[in-house]
Amino acid sequence: MASKANIYETEKLVSEYIHFHFGDGTNVMPFDFGPRFAVDFPKRCADECLAAWKKWGSAPDGSSLRAADIGCAVGRSSFELAKGFHQVVGVDFSHRFIGVCNELKSNTNCSYAVTREGGLTNKFDVSLTSLSLSDKERERCTFFQGDACTLSPSTPMSPSSTPLGHFNLVLAANLIDRLHTPSLFLNQLPLLLQTPGSILVLTSPYTWLEDFTPRSEWIGGFTRKTVKNVDGKEVEVEEEVSTIQGLEEKLSNVFELLETKDLPFVIYETRRKFQFTVAQCSIWRRK
Repeated sequence: MASKANIYETEKLVSEYIHFHFGDGTNVMPFDFGPRFAVDFPKRCADECLAAWKKWGSAPDGSSLRAADIGCAVGRSSFELAKGFHQVVGVDFSHRFIGVCNELKSNTNCSYAVTREGGLTNKFDVSLTSLSLSDKERERCTFFQGDACTLSPSTPMSPSSTPLGHFNLVLAANLIDRLHTPSLFLNQLPLLLQTPGSILVLTSPYTWLEDFTPRSEWIGGFTRKTVKNVDGKEVEVEEEVSTIQGLEEKLSNVFELLETKDLPFVIYETRRKFQFTVAQCSIWRRK
């Protein structure tokens, strides 16, 4: 039985994530009364990034624009980001996910199967060309396996010895609530996004679970003791801390919170079972 640490290396999860990233909307959600507006989440995340960069981002004239997709899974957002950035680096902890990314980069296509019911499956093919992703986008992408909590500009992009470097935009989609120490990742962001005007885009449904993240490391979703002045007296009270509040406390010295919005997504499990979730997207600008 797979542990929480390695479920993202299983054939089942790899196939479900390929379907989530690249599957046709009517296959991901085959019922016309279902939430088809929630398909194509990875592409919509990239679209949010491209729009945010166009609206708020800035970089020195003539510089080569670089984006990082941290927690890239099987790579759809990375390929889409390459439409607006000269170099895109996708990083994920899962070796299997990165293997799919590199297969698509090299071959433009792959095949997979998802469960229909019981032991029955439906087989599908992915073609980047059919998704309007050109050779140019593929060539602009680099993928490597790594731990988001230990990334820094000097981290080598294995198997190459080339350092990770700095970025104009970082996307971390549905990542922070699956990290063992999310504060380490957040603390590295000012190093990865050094230039004022750089953009950070985070999405998460904030489903904090101790299977992935010790409670002491949660960014929000808890209560804490704090002292408040009540009728002239200092009183200790319990304060509820939301994740967006926790993110502001961690990031606001270096990043300005520009916007938050809701981004729904749906993940296919079987022909009649789906995960419907609403992530919060927060967009930040380096001061």
